[in-house]
Amino acid sequence: MCRRTLIVVTFLLGCASVVCGQERIDISQWHEEHPVAVAEENQDQQLRLGLYPRFGAVVGVPNVLAATFQVSLSIRSPERYSLYLGAGYEYGPAVEGSNLTIGWGGVREAPATVRQSGFSGAFLRYRNWDSDDHGRHHGLSVGVESGLGALGLVMEVGLARSDRNHWIPVARLSFSVGHAWLWVK
Repeated sequence: MCRRTLIVVTFLLGCASVVCGQERIDISQWHEEHPVAVAEENQDQQLRLGLYPRFGAVVGVPNVLAATFQVSLSIRSPERYSLYLGAGYEYGPAVEGSNLTIGWGGVREAPATVRQSGFSGAFLRYRNWDSDDHGRHHGLSVGVESGLGALGLVMEVGLARSDRNHWIPVARLSFSVGHAWLWVK
C-alpha cells in the first residue's frame, strides 16, 4: 500500500513539474497570431433576410413517428438583432395539425471552407392539433433548432390541451432536410 502511494505521488509530482516548467501562453495573443476562422470581419450594415424551408421526420410524443413541413422567414438588422417567424404542418397517426413559430435567431452565413448558409435559433411554438379521440388541442412548446447544409435538427418540449380538458405532452426530436437562403437588402 505504501509503495503504491509513493508511486502515485511521484507520478503526480512529475506531471506537475512538466506542466509548471513550461512557459505560459497568452491566449489573446495566440488568437491574434493564429486566426482559426474569419467570423464576419467585413460585416456590412445592411438588413439581411433569410428563408429556410424543410421537410422532416419527427420522433417523440404524441406521435411516435410523424412527417412535418416547416418554413421560416428570418430578418437580421445591422445591430445583429435577429428574429424569425415560421409556420408548418405535421401529419401523424395520433394527431395532425398546424403550428406557428416565433424565434430568436435565423439564417446566417456559416464560417466554413465552402461558403454556405445555416440556421439556428430558439423558439416558442403555438400548436393547433386535431385528435380523433379527444378533439382539437391548443398548446405551446419551446425548443432549439439548428441546420447546416441540407440537414437540420430540432428539440422541443411543451403541452397541448383540448376543450375536453385532455392534455398531450410534447417531447420530440425532429430531423429535417432543407436549404437556407440569405439575401442582403
